[in-house]
Amino acid sequence: MMLKKNITITQIFQMSGNEFIYSLFDWVVGAGFNPTNATDSEKALIFVVTAHGILGNGGFRFFYENDFDNGLVSHEEIVSYFDKVGSHGTASILRKSLLLFPEASLIVTG
Repeated sequence: MMLKKNITITQIFQMSGNEFIYSLFDWVVGAGFNPTNATDSEKALIFVVTAHGILGNGGFRFFYENDFDNGLVSHEEIVSYFDKVGSHGTASILRKSLLLFPEASLIVTG
């Protein structure tokens, strides 16, 4: 989905489904998203959408190989954001996978 130019937050909140999610994601990123000073809600949006794409593209291996925001955000924190947005089933599955990969940051490709 491509970002619509000059879209307002009011217009975004009139959308639904994936159009709403990805437009809001693009709007937050376009506003200069920085996790060091972002609100918890902004982090939840950005990291859940990002993790969802990573998991859908490369599965658990790709998820655990990903160094979210240069290590500023842990995999455990990403899981908590899934709970925050109400995706408790996904959070539960990810928590179980964390038990299998307790040292996820040590996974090396190759």
